[in-house]
Amino acid sequence: MEICEVEKKLRNAILKFQPNCGLGFLVPVVEHCNLNCRSCVHCAPLVKEKFMDIAEYEKDLAQLSELFHGEMNYVLLMGGEPLPHPQINEFMRVTRAAFPTGIIEIVTNGILLPAMGEKFWRTCHSCNVIISPTEYPINFDYNYCSEIASQFNVKYQFYFSGSKRMSKWYPLFPSAVGEARRSAPEHYSRCSMANQCVTLKEGKMYPCTPAAFAYHLKEYFKIDLALSQRDGIDIYSVKTGDELLEKLARPIPFCSFCDIVDQDKAISFEWEISKRNPYEWLGFEFSEFDIQYLKDNNLTIYIFGAGEWGRKAVKKLREAEISVKAVLATRLKGNRNEIEGVPILHIHSCGDVEKDSVCLVAIEKYEMKEEVYPVLSEMGFGDVIPVRINF
Repeated sequence: MEICEVEKKLRNAILKFQPNCGLGFLVPVVEHCNLNCRSCVHCAPLVKEKFMDIAEYEKDLAQLSELFHGEMNYVLLMGGEPLPHPQINEFMRVTRAAFPTGIIEIVTNGILLPAMGEKFWRTCHSCNVIISPTEYPINFDYNYCSEIASQFNVKYQFYFSGSKRMSKWYPLFPSAVGEARRSAPEHYSRCSMANQCVTLKEGKMYPCTPAAFAYHLKEYFKIDLALSQRDGIDIYSVKTGDELLEKLARPIPFCSFCDIVDQDKAISFEWEISKRNPYEWLGFEFSEFDIQYLKDNNLTIYIFGAGEWGRKAVKKLREAEISVKAVLATRLKGNRNEIEGVPILHIHSCGDVEKDSVCLVAIEKYEMKEEVYPVLSEMGFGDVIPVRINF
């Protein structure tokens, strides 16, 4: 790793523990969605229907307004997809009433914008709300929506634009709860969302988005994910805004679950609609749940990593009578050409991989993950899934 990159990582890690200069947060007005992207960080594809209660939101805003003397930097009204909320206009009004200044944005996939009535657009104008669509690679005319916004003198700017590839913000390793004290600070310092994607939900503020929505994973996939009451900060338990900002700038128990690398070096994939595959969000831990998934789906399995983790992964799968096609590596050592009878291949000599294939990444060091994730992401695997060896 180059010295300048090391310095950047250290600087960012230090800044993570510095309280933000003022209040900024996102609000999941609606938790379900009409698009349902793969690996959605808000877990929207797993939600049947959930609308935020406007009265509860107004109460929370009153508390935050008092703590911060009516001042905020920004509020993002988001989802899921926020536009289906029947009271979306009221959400804009009560937000602006609580905070007369500061930025308010509606972050949307844009699909419903052409169907929004005049009252919606006039409320956006009167409350000085920005429409911020994410430009997805779908058959939709985002420029037409810009023209509508212009007619009502409403600011329109892309929240995220132009990429056909998405990244896995996760995965989570549910069994990592026992490592919380050791790993949470390290994961927090690496995380691009920690203290940057502060989320308000039901009277609590979470320092990142996944911590606020991971309960959907637990409910949908019936997994043992030990979520903690301490993952969110009760906004009614603090006496000042500064106290709240201080608490948001600290690791939470949830941090121990996350497999964190720099976001520009994360596992990536071509944008697509979610198949509600658990490994859009979860890592692979060789649990009964994981093993049964491989058996049920009859996938072609590759393992990246010819070290101790790779050896253990191959052995565990063979014990479960699951075959591994090959072990991949970036460096071939000596005359060793197999692990437990599975051939070891250089990552660039394995040829075309099957569309139904899965590559389980059995390496421990984050620096190595950041080196290989971008390469594996471009090789054509059906999925690339990090592994955690805890046996």
